[in-house]
Amino acid sequence: RWQSVILINPKGFSERTSKVAGSFETVYQFLPLLVQGFLFSKSEGALLKCLSDSEGPESSKWNIFLKDGKSFRRIASQSSRPDEDELELALYNNVASSNPVIKGMKSVKSKVDEMFSK
Repeated sequence: RWQSVILINPKGFSERTSKVAGSFETVYQFLPLLVQGFLFSKSEGALLKCLSDSEGPESSKWNIFLKDGKSFRRIASQSSRPDEDELELALYNNVASSNPVIKGMKSVKSKVDEMFSK
């Protein structure tokens, strides 16, 4: 069941009421993402920052999510809002970490390192 939400756009205030607009704090910032992948594939994701009473604005993190089936999976988190390059890097790192070829290469490398360390 959905909870009630009141959204206020501070840009809609006139100069006369700008003091009121300046007194509001952003609690959630949500940015949906549509990622153009390789060979015309597309993935959905989101960028989310949530402030809570226990954390100050400086300690809350920006979370990068990627849609995985019907749910979203967090793939990265950082303290500053990610720019385009940082989003791209997080997505590439996610693809690389789930790539079976790269996993196989890491496994072979660890076996070789283990053999030569004895």
